[in-house]
Amino acid sequence: MWAIAAGTLIALLTTSCTNKKANAAPEIADTQATRTSAKPEISTRTPSNEVQTTRQPAAEERPSARDPSSFSAQLSFANVADTGFTDQPGEFGYSRTGLELELPFLDVAYQRYDFSWSDAQSLDFSDGSGEPWSELQSLSLSTNQFVPLRENLGMMFGIGATMGWEDDTSDAISYDAAVGLMWQKSATFQLFAGVAYNWHPKVDLRFDLFPMLGLSWNEHATKGWSAAFGFPNTELRYAFNETSSLALALNGDGGLFRRADRAPAIEGGFVEWTRFGAGLSYRHHLTRRWAFVADVNYGFENEWRFYDADGHHFSTEDADESFGFNLSFSVDF
Repeated sequence: MWAIAAGTLIALLTTSCTNKKANAAPEIADTQATRTSAKPEISTRTPSNEVQTTRQPAAEERPSARDPSSFSAQLSFANVADTGFTDQPGEFGYSRTGLELELPFLDVAYQRYDFSWSDAQSLDFSDGSGEPWSELQSLSLSTNQFVPLRENLGMMFGIGATMGWEDDTSDAISYDAAVGLMWQKSATFQLFAGVAYNWHPKVDLRFDLFPMLGLSWNEHATKGWSAAFGFPNTELRYAFNETSSLALALNGDGGLFRRADRAPAIEGGFVEWTRFGAGLSYRHHLTRRWAFVADVNYGFENEWRFYDADGHHFSTEDADESFGFNLSFSVDF
């Protein structure tokens, strides 16, 4: 499932970009907005100097390892409006609170989802006695490294672990790994190709192997257009200046969560949730270190997959489209 490994995939690509100090704009340092269950912004959004079109990339613009002295933090809030299910009555909505820390050689992300339900007793995955669940939580750890191979070619690799739970955390951890190559073709054009693997000791996941393929253009632009196409990041961005930009991007949310032992209908089982859509975001740097991002999004793919206590899939429920918004604040140290 792509939602589980998205944090490691995006962090892997982030590591491939130039280190933060080299990429900092003359007056404003770049920060990341949000990740696929967590940071949609990757190396394609890092501002540097003015857009270059003819010269070869300087040494400080070529792919390099993450600055070992860097540290950043991000606090995010999101809300998704109530939506119904395709084939049965009942509605749900949720809010999300997240905290992400980017430490030297380690990324940490925590997410808490609080759900609200309407007509929950009519749902197939409820035993009729109350809401299927009120909150879900996840905690992920990942580390990513970059190894230069040639002047404009490097290898990125990363590993991570994610724990998703309702109440009980036993059997709640999944693991992922990713490896890829980044080629800096010119000062404004990058290509990336790789593969990621996700594994859970107990759950027979629908997807466990993910191809990663993409390109980015004009990633150092502090004014004008830039773009990225591929997986796990696709976006079109316009920078008004060094402090403000507007972007249209694909994004996602969700994860794999271990149900409580006394959970209605699915005792000790698992639920896999994927919300995928597109969003319009505005980013503004308040100071050299502080920034905020405001995002409105439309989720056009919303799916719940249910697994029993032995990890076997037995049911899938599709939900209708939904609107949401996200607000995040970040700081670099």
